[in-house]
Amino acid sequence: MEAITQLSIIIPTLNEEKLIERTLLAVKERAPTAEVVVVDGGSRDATVALANRHVAVVSAQRGRGGQLNAGVQATRGNILLFLHADTIPDQPGINELLEVMQDEQVTGGAFRMRFDNTRPIYKRIGANVTQRSLRTKSYTGDQGIFTRRSTFQQLGGHRDWPFMEDVDYSERMSRNGQVVLLSHEVETSARRHERWGLLRTQLTVMVIRILYLLKVHPATYEWLWSEVR
Repeated sequence: MEAITQLSIIIPTLNEEKLIERTLLAVKERAPTAEVVVVDGGSRDATVALANRHVAVVSAQRGRGGQLNAGVQATRGNILLFLHADTIPDQPGINELLEVMQDEQVTGGAFRMRFDNTRPIYKRIGANVTQRSLRTKSYTGDQGIFTRRSTFQQLGGHRDWPFMEDVDYSERMSRNGQVVLLSHEVETSARRHERWGLLRTQLTVMVIRILYLLKVHPATYEWLWSEVR
C-alpha cells in the first residue's frame, strides 16, 4: 500500500504579482502541512520576490506544461496538486482530497470550481464546468487537478505545451484509472471574463476546445488565450 507521506502543491506563475501573495497565504493556512513550490516562467514583475517570502521558488522556461514538470521534480510528495496562481482551495477540500486518495484505485481528480464574482451568470458558468467534468472526466487547471506522483511518472508527466496541458493530462489520467470530482470547490478569479467580457471569453473557450479536439498543437493558438493580469 502506498503511504500518503506528503502533499505537494505546485503553482506555475508568470507576472502574477497582483495575486500570488494572497494565494500563497491562503494555501499555507488551509494546507499547513503541504509542501508548496512556485515555478516561475520568467516573470518581469515582482512575482518571484513576493513568492520567495513564503515558499521555495523554482525557475523554468516559460510554458505551463514544462513549468509544472519542473515543479514535480523539485518536490517530494507522493500526492501532487497543481494550482493556478489565481485559484484557492479551502481546508475541507484539502482534507477531502487526502481522504479520497487513500483509495488505491483512485489515480487523481479535481475540485469543483466557483468564481470569485458572485453574479448569477458566473455561478451558472461554474455549474456548467462541473457538469462537463462529471460527464467527460476532463478537467481544467483552474479546478485544481491532483494526481499520484506514481501515476504522473507512469504517464510521462505533462506535455511540454504552453497551455491545454491540464486538459490533456486529466484525460490521460482518467483513462489510466479511477478519477474523482470532489464535492468541495476551489475559488478562481473571474478576471478574464471581467476584462474580456462574457461573450468573448466563452467564444474563445469554444474555439480553443474545437482546435484541441482537432489535435492542433496548442502552441499554434496560444495567442488566443493571451495573458490577463
